[in-house]
Amino acid sequence: MLDDSVPDGRVPLLGQLAGEGWFMQMGEVAATKSLTWLAADPALRTALLEHLGTRAGVDLAAVERLVPESVHDDGSRPDIEMLDADGNTVALVEAKFAAELTDAQVATYLEILGRRSGPHPGVLFVLVPPGRVDEA
Repeated sequence: MLDDSVPDGRVPLLGQLAGEGWFMQMGEVAATKSLTWLAADPALRTALLEHLGTRAGVDLAAVERLVPESVHDDGSRPDIEMLDADGNTVALVEAKFAAELTDAQVATYLEILGRRSGPHPGVLFVLVPPGRVDEA
């Protein structure tokens, strides 16, 4: 699969899987867990953060660890929370392959970023398959 928005035209594995029908129904947790597992490797974490940072025009160099499905006081549970060395939330990641992303969910995540991002501007990433980009 080719993607003309990236220099080499390749679509990452999770991007290809997101286009599969079965993955659309069961893939959100698999995708986000896989990203956190891959990010345990320093070189892969650097590549992931550089890719996301480049796509969003932000610097994610302060991210030290990725925490899957962290539960907040209000009961919200972003798919991935990216933390710096001091525990500040640099970014949140929410995958939406088939499930709806609600306005309340977005508002909650933006509130978390405003409260917990410390010296960082705070970034919310929403991972969606190509067919849901406009909706997201």
